[in-house]
Amino acid sequence: MPINPISAEQLYFKPFKTLPSLVDGIIPKGMTVLAGSSKIGKSWMALDLAIAVASGGEFLGRHVRQAGVLYLCLEDTEKRVQDRMYQLCDEAPPNLYFSTTSDRLGCGFTRDVVEMLRKHPDIELIIIDTLQKVRQSDDSSGNGTYSKDYEEIAKIKKIADVNDRSILVLHHLRKQPDKRDPFNEISGSVAICGASDTNMVLKKQAGSSTAELYIRGRDVEEHKLILEYIFPRWSVVQELNAADLVKESVPDALFRIADFIREHGTWSGSATELLELVGDSTIAPNKLMQHITRHYYDVLYPAGISYEQKKEAKLRRITLRYDPAKDKVIQDSRSNDDSDGNDGSV
Repeated sequence: MPINPISAEQLYFKPFKTLPSLVDGIIPKGMTVLAGSSKIGKSWMALDLAIAVASGGEFLGRHVRQAGVLYLCLEDTEKRVQDRMYQLCDEAPPNLYFSTTSDRLGCGFTRDVVEMLRKHPDIELIIIDTLQKVRQSDDSSGNGTYSKDYEEIAKIKKIADVNDRSILVLHHLRKQPDKRDPFNEISGSVAICGASDTNMVLKKQAGSSTAELYIRGRDVEEHKLILEYIFPRWSVVQELNAADLVKESVPDALFRIADFIREHGTWSGSATELLELVGDSTIAPNKLMQHITRHYYDVLYPAGISYEQKKEAKLRRITLRYDPAKDKVIQDSRSNDDSDGNDGSV
């Protein structure tokens, strides 16, 4: 497709018709990937979402905007879907459609979905369960994994974008966990995560009664839902916003160090000595500087603490200094205090 430029002024004043999200903060317009381990309950969650959207109910405690739904349940039989519906609803929504079969991408998939949208213009949500069932068969084209992943995701995303619809694609996670970023666990190349508009990762520790749903996207604020599965549906136990997630990723030792330096003003010594002083054994001394550097602007800088590190013979010396005038945490708490003694009551 050739370059077709538009001026900044034209774009600035160009009207776009957009519909609100089907589920605020979870299912916006465009393509969303929901990835989770096998048998974790993705299909139950997807069917619960489909019924909620089709009937105008609630999903994960959020109000849902009613619309038609096409659910491609390509790993199930009609009997299994029927049994699940019996568990999730008392009546069958008239604007919810199922198919247990589908052509693959590049072999009629787009044609069939677009034709379904023409026949049923009320459909605003399309669920594909799972991605692997609509992917093109392997060939000898020589395309790398990244290019193939990107091309296939782009084809699905184009259906959503051109028709102003939401598409939810169910996918799997790698077997190898990633403690730093759960989105790196999405199976396949990074193209799958990068090409989609929104990504969700559903994770559950073995033996745990709760699971974590991580949500990150172009049109949604990054957040995490703590979920509990009580047959037959998921429910929200707790919600963590972007700021909460930053705090959650920071080792507790850094908050202890900030409190210690606030109390003592200036300190200098080795990482081993510092961890002993704050009573923390969860971090290896040789990893402390890495955590301080990575999370400096999350913990130490807002607390008015500067740091230096210098190699001296076999010792790497850490120097931390506290400046009360730069302590944004204390300043913020003071600014929020009612100095006139009024508690805000009438």
